[in-house]
Amino acid sequence: MIRRSKEVESISKSDLYKGSTSGASQISESSFLLPVFEKGIEPGDLIEVIYQHEVQLPQLGFYIDFSSCPENSQNLTFQINSTPEINPLVITRNAEFTVTDEHQDGIRTTKYHLDRMSKPKGDPFFSKINPSPAILVSPFFKKDDWKSFGDWYLNLIASKNPQKDELKGLAESLTTGLSDTLSRLNALFNYCQREIRYEQVYLRQGEFIPNSVSDILKRKYGDCKDYSFLFYQLAQAIDIPVKLALVYRGRGFEHSNEIPVSQFNHMIAMYEDSTGVYWYDGTNRISIPGLPGDDLIGQTTLVLQNGGSRLQSIHESGKNILTIHATIHPGSTGAEGNYSVIFGGEFTILPAYWSLFHNTGDLNQYFARWIKEHIHSEMMVSDLKWYTDKNTFTLEFKGKTPNAIRTLANERVTTLSRLFNRLLPSDTDGSTRNNFFFYPSYNRVEVEISGLSESPIKTGLLEIDPGPWISNNQKEQATKKLQEINSIFSSLHYLKDNK
Repeated sequence: MIRRSKEVESISKSDLYKGSTSGASQISESSFLLPVFEKGIEPGDLIEVIYQHEVQLPQLGFYIDFSSCPENSQNLTFQINSTPEINPLVITRNAEFTVTDEHQDGIRTTKYHLDRMSKPKGDPFFSKINPSPAILVSPFFKKDDWKSFGDWYLNLIASKNPQKDELKGLAESLTTGLSDTLSRLNALFNYCQREIRYEQVYLRQGEFIPNSVSDILKRKYGDCKDYSFLFYQLAQAIDIPVKLALVYRGRGFEHSNEIPVSQFNHMIAMYEDSTGVYWYDGTNRISIPGLPGDDLIGQTTLVLQNGGSRLQSIHESGKNILTIHATIHPGSTGAEGNYSVIFGGEFTILPAYWSLFHNTGDLNQYFARWIKEHIHSEMMVSDLKWYTDKNTFTLEFKGKTPNAIRTLANERVTTLSRLFNRLLPSDTDGSTRNNFFFYPSYNRVEVEISGLSESPIKTGLLEIDPGPWISNNQKEQATKKLQEINSIFSSLHYLKDNK
C-alpha cells in the first residue's frame, strides 16, 4: 500500500498465491476492522495493493518486481517482519536498495528502500529479461536448494494423486495400436486438450495446487496445472516417465537461480529420451505437441522429481527453421523469379492458423504484406499460393525485386542483403534488447538461390542463440555470430551473364 508518507508496503490479504497490481482505491470505515491496517491510516487515504502473498504456503517465498510502478516513482519501500531467529535468504536485482534492520518487541523489521526508480529502457515485449528492480525472499535458508523446493511441492500435491491403476485402463485404451512412445504421448495429450476445457476456478489454494484427476475428469474443465497433472498421471499409468515442470510463461521475465523462491506462473510437462527433450503445454491449443511455444523458449523451468528436482532451460526445437529456395534471373537492375518460403516446426503454426480461419482474398493480402515485411520491402508479388502438410507450411510465388543488381567495374553483382533486405534483424548491435530473432522469433534461417551465378548461392544454416542472455559473454557471442551472418549477406556474388 502507498501511505501518506509515500512508503510502499506489501500486505498479506489472501490465502491464495497471487501477485497483482491494482489502481489506487480508498480505504473505507469498515477496513479498520481488519488488523492488517496499522495506526496512522485514515478513511479516505489512497492505497495501492502491489502484491498479495500466500499466507498458508510460506515455502513459496516472495518475488516482487517494480515493473508496474509509474515512471520516476519515488520512496519505494519493501518491508519484511519476522522473529529474530529467522534469517531468510534475500537478493535484490537491478537497483541499489538501502537496507535497514531494526529489532523491537521480539520482531525483526528489515526495510529495502529506493529513493527513486527510473523507468527501464527498452520495450519489454522484445526482451525476455525484465530490467526492473526486484526483491526475492526465500524461506529455505539455503542457496540453490531447488531439490527441497521440488520435494516440498510434490509432497504438497501428493494427496491429488490417483489410486494405483485408476487411470491404467483409460490410458491403455487411448494408446491402443501405438508402439512408439511419442505417438502414445501425443494421443494422451490430444485427449486432455479435446476433453478438458480451459477454466480457472480457484478453491483451497487452487492457484498453486491442481485438482485431483477424478475431479478434473468429472468436471471436464481445468487450468494449466490440471491439464499437465492429468497428462502426467495418464503417462505414469502406462509407465512413461513424464515429469511435471513449473515455469514462467511470457516475456519480460528473468529467472533468478540463486535462491529457491517461486517465480512461476505456469505448469507444463516434460518428457526426455535419447532423441531429445519434449515439452507439453496443455493450454497452447495451436502448438505442436512436444514443441515449446515462443513464449516459453529461453525460459528456466523447475523439472519436478522426488529427490532430484532441477532447473532446466527450454531450448528452441531444431525443427524450427525458415527456409527460402529461389530460382532467380537478373534484369537490368532488379531480379525476378520463383520463390518458395518454407516454415518448419513450430513456425508452421501461425500461417497455418491464418489459412484455416480467413478467406483467400484476405490471405493473399496478409501473405503479400508478410513478404514485404520479412523478405524484401519492395518485392512485387504475383501468383501467390500456399499449402501445408504435417510438419511445414509453404508459400510459393513469383517475385520481382527492384534495385537488387549493381554494376561494379563493368561487372554486375548482387548481395543477399539486396535480395532479402528485411530478413535479418534490424538492431544488429543488440543495444535495445536482449535477444535477436527473425520472424516471429526465428533464429534459424537457410537460403538457397539458383539462376544468378555460375553455382547456387547457399548460406547453409544460419543460427543465432536467441537469448535471453544472462551474461555479457553470451550476448557478445550472439552479437559476434550475427556480425558473421551480416558478412555473409554483404558478400558480393558475380552474375553469370557477365561472361
